[in-house]
Amino acid sequence: MVGATAFAALWLVAVTAGFVGQTDRLLTREMTYEQALEALEQRQAELVRDLEDENDKIEAALRAELANARESERELLADLDLYHEKFTHVTGALDESRDRMTALIDHNRGLQDNLVTLKSRLQLTEAERSSIAHMRDLMTEELDDLDEKLQDMVANNGDLRDDVTDLSKALNTV
Repeated sequence: MVGATAFAALWLVAVTAGFVGQTDRLLTREMTYEQALEALEQRQAELVRDLEDENDKIEAALRAELANARESERELLADLDLYHEKFTHVTGALDESRDRMTALIDHNRGLQDNLVTLKSRLQLTEAERSSIAHMRDLMTEELDDLDEKLQDMVANNGDLRDDVTDLSKALNTV
């Protein structure tokens, strides 16, 4: 059986190496201090290998995750470039639409100005036509009055002729 000093030393080594649950197993067998120490060292080597294996697995998983993250980053950058191109295209289309709309607004203003001018001309033309129609009516009345006067003059002229003829005859007979 292992002595008290060996027991204390093995227990201390086992506790510091993380073998607390296994110290009873190590110490219940009849082994020498060197054998117990060798068993602890083997167990420690196994644990180190296990930790290294676990570490390798974690590193591999981290590398895979990093590779996935880099691939995702490349995809996001590609998407970002695509969205930037689309944004640039849409912005260009909006600029073209704005320019066309501005041109249409300017053209519309010109048409409205022309319409106002045409309305003014139309009103002037209508006023002139109305004035001409009124003048025509006045002239027609004046012509009618002159025609009446002419008729009266022709009738008076005929009467005067008759009177002159009668006077001439009367003078000739005298």
